[in-house]
Amino acid sequence: MPVRGIIRPVSDERPPSVFRDGGASYLHIPCHEPARAADFYEAVFGWSPRRDGDQPAFADATGHVIGHFMRGEPAPGGTGVLPYIYVDDLTTALRRVEENGGALAEAPRPEGTLRVARIHDPEGNTVGVWTQAGAGDAPAPGA
Repeated sequence: MPVRGIIRPVSDERPPSVFRDGGASYLHIPCHEPARAADFYEAVFGWSPRRDGDQPAFADATGHVIGHFMRGEPAPGGTGVLPYIYVDDLTTALRRVEENGGALAEAPRPEGTLRVARIHDPEGNTVGVWTQAGAGDAPAPGA
């Protein structure tokens, strides 16, 4: 069930695009080892990295967000923008996080009709993950 007033339906008639007025579409993800970060986001979230340089480009699994893994320092904990990535199964995503060098930062919790958690990627960035309540509600790894 979509969250009313927050999520707008995406038309199946238009191909995914980063050119959406007002849409978040490009990210620089700071990391010490860009190749390791690219591997992590590919394994956990199904992103498509392009490894033709020392700062790999990527497209997310929807085609709506693109960017680069940029050599640099992550924002200090609790500061900066905190992106949240939707997953169909929160439990599976959290297992993949740990299997691929990430860590659980905040255990899954209810937020309205959603289940949300926070993770640390292997580079030290904090990222939120979320799903609709009832999807992947098994206990999180290490919880």
